[in-house]
Amino acid sequence: MSRPVSSEEAASSASVNKVMLRWRRMMSGRSDAGRRVWSMKIVSWNVRGLGGLGKRQEVRKLVENHNPSLLCIQETKLQLVDPVVCSSLWGNSSFAFSYRPSIGASGGLLTLWDSSEVDVWASESHDFVLWCHGRFLKSGEEFSVANVYVPCDPGAKQQLWDSLSVRIQALRSFRVCVCGDFNAVRSIEERRSGRGRPSSLDHLSFNRFIEDKSLIDLPLSGRKFTWFKGDGLSMSRLDRFLLSGEWCLTWPNCTQVARLRGLSDHCPLILAANEEDWGHRPSRMLKCWKDVPGYNIFMKDKWNSFQTNKSVSVADMFQSGWGVGGETWVWRRQLRAWEDEMLGEFQTLLFTISLQAHSSDRWLWQPDLDSGYSVRSAYQLMTHRLLRDRLPTKANLTSRGILLVGDIHCVSGCGSVESAHHVFISCSMFGSLWSLVSSWVGSAPVTAQTLSDHFVQFTSSAGGTRARRSFMQLIWLACMWVVWTERNHRLFRGSATSSLHMLDKIKTFSFRWLTAKSCTFALNYHSWWSSPMLCLGLV
Repeated sequence: MSRPVSSEEAASSASVNKVMLRWRRMMSGRSDAGRRVWSMKIVSWNVRGLGGLGKRQEVRKLVENHNPSLLCIQETKLQLVDPVVCSSLWGNSSFAFSYRPSIGASGGLLTLWDSSEVDVWASESHDFVLWCHGRFLKSGEEFSVANVYVPCDPGAKQQLWDSLSVRIQALRSFRVCVCGDFNAVRSIEERRSGRGRPSSLDHLSFNRFIEDKSLIDLPLSGRKFTWFKGDGLSMSRLDRFLLSGEWCLTWPNCTQVARLRGLSDHCPLILAANEEDWGHRPSRMLKCWKDVPGYNIFMKDKWNSFQTNKSVSVADMFQSGWGVGGETWVWRRQLRAWEDEMLGEFQTLLFTISLQAHSSDRWLWQPDLDSGYSVRSAYQLMTHRLLRDRLPTKANLTSRGILLVGDIHCVSGCGSVESAHHVFISCSMFGSLWSLVSSWVGSAPVTAQTLSDHFVQFTSSAGGTRARRSFMQLIWLACMWVVWTERNHRLFRGSATSSLHMLDKIKTFSFRWLTAKSCTFALNYHSWWSSPMLCLGLV
């Protein structure tokens, strides 16, 4: 039971408030004096190819969300990069760029920068590395940034360490940042493999290079690993920022954060330094404050106001308001920059959601305003989850602790781990379907190693016209649908069909999908069974 507060205690509590307010203003004025207001941000990402529209759109979205001063991209797989390509990545704001072309469909480096914030006066292109030397216009600090894509070959990797060492030694008094895909880890804890403990010793030469040049490897926030294999069992920290001591002395509050990887199997990294954000202010107090009447009551009330209810339900959060500025988002500490960005994305997703009492969660197909309800949204959802390795394969379920390790094998009986890559591409049973489909369509066989590359190559294997690509996209979706359905039937019903029977299903589904869209065929259904290109008039 609380006791009433006397007028003297209330007055003394108000005096404590005034004293603390004056002290806080005085100290904040001292700490802010002479502080320069400027922020630096560099983004590094191995995109695994910029030829597809989806990859470019993801890079564009990353740039729009984070507004970097420099953008370093590895594995462009482009032999020519022009302003049109860069504009599709950077947007309409002013920019400049330097690039190193790929060798065939391998490698390729691209560095873009905001020309209103960065002045680059020289760039150097060497094997597996692209140097840019310049300065930040708002602060005047000069820098050298190396965008690297380290080869997998141990001999070529050691040659690159040696050449980088010589160049960094020549720039020993400069602010140097080496970023990109190093294709090496620093310890066994930075690599996880589904085949047991890795036997490679490339971390020895990598650590020697870092230590000899006194480079600083900042802790990674957001993710523990930056590269993930399609099977969901292998992952490593291959990407990072390595900074010189001069760089860290200039920006001592640098942080590197790994973001969601999207269509690539690598996560984008963000190196940021905000000179306005020096962390939490230390708590200060004067010893004489405890002698002020009402001080203990004041501190107790303030402390209780900081307490949070960890058992609050989602419904309670909704009632409190989970929009921007809502009472739901009360934190015990100030959020870091990357946490605040993730919160903003989460609030955007919640903006259109309204909870309904006494109603359970369920999947809902959205109506197509042009032609009523359709299954297009279901296919788009499956494709989205497939390309991001979000399907409930046994490998994914095992990594999340839902299945035991002994239940991880493919339903076809081949004995391999059931990952998305295995089921749809490399399985001896399901993977053999692609050669039958290519023979039926009359396209070139596809030898891609990842699902995203397989989609791009397959849709272009029948020719470069837009109509042919659209048709091949439909066939690719039909193949994925049939394979996943067959996998589920084998797992849950115990039934199995042959590859030829699955090919017949693909022919039937694709024919029905096209006729549902009122496509006019040059020939009949039986001709479609043998010559689909001829039926569509694409020959």
